Amino acid sequence: MTEHDRSALALSRLRSAVFPHAATISGFVFDPEWENTCFAVELRLNGWHAQLCRAELFSQQLAETGVSNAFHGFLFCLPEGLCLAETMAQIRIANTDIVLDQFGLDRLSDEEAGEALGPGEIKWQGGLRFSGWLAPRSDIPSSIRGLIDEVIVIDIMASGWAVQDYGPTGQSVPTFDFHLPLHFADGHVRRLQVVNACGEPLRGSPVPFVAFPDGLERFLEAHAETAPDALRGRLAEALSPQSMPFAWLDVWRKRFPLASDVDVASPIAVILMGEFDVEASLASLERCLGDWIAANITSSDGEGLFHQDQLLEFLSNEGASCEHIIFARAGSIFESEALQTLALALEQFPRASLAYGDVVVIDSRGVRHPLALPAFDYERLLEQGYAIYLFAMRRGDVIAALSAGQGNLFHLLLDSCPDENASDRKMPIHFPGFLAECPSFDADKLSGALLSAAKDHLEQKGTEARVEAASGWILPSIHISRSSSRQRLSVLVCCRDRAESLRACLESLWTQDTQHELELIILEGASSKLGGLDYLNEIEGHPAKFIGFKPSASLMSMFHEGAAAASGDYLLFLDHQVELGDHGTIDELMSRQARPDVGAVGPCLTWPGGTVRDVGAVLGPNFSLAPSGAGYAAQAFGFADMLAAARECSALSAVPFLTRRDHYLQAGGLDHKTFPHVFAVADYCLRQDQLGRRTVVTPRVKAVSHGIAKTDCLESTEAHANFTRELAAFRHRWGHDLMRDPYYNPCLSLDVPFSGLAWPPRNREARFRDEILR
Repeated sequence: MTEHDRSALALSRLRSAVFPHAATISGFVFDPEWENTCFAVELRLNGWHAQLCRAELFSQQLAETGVSNAFHGFLFCLPEGLCLAETMAQIRIANTDIVLDQFGLDRLSDEEAGEALGPGEIKWQGGLRFSGWLAPRSDIPSSIRGLIDEVIVIDIMASGWAVQDYGPTGQSVPTFDFHLPLHFADGHVRRLQVVNACGEPLRGSPVPFVAFPDGLERFLEAHAETAPDALRGRLAEALSPQSMPFAWLDVWRKRFPLASDVDVASPIAVILMGEFDVEASLASLERCLGDWIAANITSSDGEGLFHQDQLLEFLSNEGASCEHIIFARAGSIFESEALQTLALALEQFPRASLAYGDVVVIDSRGVRHPLALPAFDYERLLEQGYAIYLFAMRRGDVIAALSAGQGNLFHLLLDSCPDENASDRKMPIHFPGFLAECPSFDADKLSGALLSAAKDHLEQKGTEARVEAASGWILPSIHISRSSSRQRLSVLVCCRDRAESLRACLESLWTQDTQHELELIILEGASSKLGGLDYLNEIEGHPAKFIGFKPSASLMSMFHEGAAAASGDYLLFLDHQVELGDHGTIDELMSRQARPDVGAVGPCLTWPGGTVRDVGAVLGPNFSLAPSGAGYAAQAFGFADMLAAARECSALSAVPFLTRRDHYLQAGGLDHKTFPHVFAVADYCLRQDQLGRRTVVTPRVKAVSHGIAKTDCLESTEAHANFTRELAAFRHRWGHDLMRDPYYNPCLSLDVPFSGLAWPPRNREARFRDEILR
């Protein structure tokens, strides 16, 4: 086949379009068989090379054809002073004979407005602020209109000028910068469509955004007694936007009080567990709204235990008219709205089997710990019983449990978990908000009651598991290891010709004490170095498949091809820069994956020095995602003891992770075309959630990362461009879900996860886990 024949064959497969404009030439080009490849495109003027660019911009025209990865657009800005009447333009794929289009520039006029990237660009700057530029036009005003839900919300002129960096010398273009009206700062995700005077959408439009009301500066200015106080407010807002330190919790609670218009008609029974400062609890109950009656139930058998006959007698006599029963630690100081808030959640949501809220725990040293909890998290409730300080149940459910001989608070909590075989799928409901201040339990003593209840719960469900006591600080902790039969596990190790890191990775794999059969698949992205390839030839006694890739292959495309070649029932995705830190890591991950409703499992990822890199991800920060638990020591308990037990999260941010092969195939695998570098793992977890499967992260085992976090370091212009493209696509696909992570409390700041209080808090309505991301 001749070079001409090869070019003709390639051109017949390509999808491309070129849009000439008055001052620019734009378009797109992509190969359906290589959707992740961005071509280099060359502009020639009168046969001479003029400009070169990479086709990696977002193309609205291409997106409208249904292509998932529409980042194949290009844009050339024509040099100023060019004589259009005497110039022939040719657009071609660089270093080939493939010509996409050619035409004389004399056909261009100011009336040709441009159809793809030419009209200009819009970018969200955070909050309600947007900025961008317009392509220079003489036939229409330099104005833009912004629409939300097809309603015009802003109409302004582009009043500034700037030099854009498209083209060899740049070009002066009109610019704009505006804020949307304040009523759009309500915490809801919206999409702003921005068009020029001809109604043509700008590049980046529609742009998803979210903004919040009532900044810290405005509140402090309203309460400032002097000008310096107001100045300090503006400084605090600039240094710590949308957040407040935990030390200011009292100020935060005063500014954002609980709703006081709740009203439950029937009286509420309050059961104070234990003997610690009961009088203080009764005094605070006197300030609570609604009718209530309290009882102090104690037991000499241990923390978390009580005599069910004593409680049954109270509910049959003094508490006979109470339809809602609230359990709390003796010594708790209640907010005036606390009782009504929990009772109302049960009353308004028949599906709720139990209601719980957030509390402030005061430890033995007098230190306050905000216990800002997630929506229902089965794995964490099983290993920590995290709602133990304050929860509410319906009278009938409590009496049924007591009649069955239950005298353990954790039995009440675990019995409220949803039954997979039941049609109603009742589950606990969470109310975000600090309802009480509670003296801490002795976490280690309380673990005994939790261990007993968890064993009974698992036996009742027919789940074989080893249950062991563990350590906690403000919450009890146990470790559950579910039994699983011997399985075939395919371990996919992606490497980039780095012999030393690959050797360390594989040695950490071979030292695993596991019952499972391992299939090793090494995915080699060849480069100019040969050290890694030499090491692969040295491997003996460990059968492995080898799949080679071009140096340009992305990490996720290599994983995708490797998964297709795997024969195991389970898949473990592992990067050569990661070492499995514990001999039992694989069995722990497989134990968590034993439940059929688990879609992905990940370990605690640490840096070599022992500092946590992430333990799952939080949705929302920077309208994206951020690592959870970053910066803690690997052996620390973390915020609200989050590092002391396995828990659920909305997504994992990186490898390693484990998943069932059938779950992987049902979800369509990793979307390596749209997210070749950064967001594919998080996207995969969110798609598993859509299928009703949970993502679990277990700090019980560690993996040590020697690489650089993809979202932490953009070490090159290309890496920054890749990240920007993928972030735009991630926001476009998951924008509405990014601001409602069920496992992250809306009272917590989105600046740095678990670092402070949100100012203002986001949606504080009672929430079910499975109704948030659906």
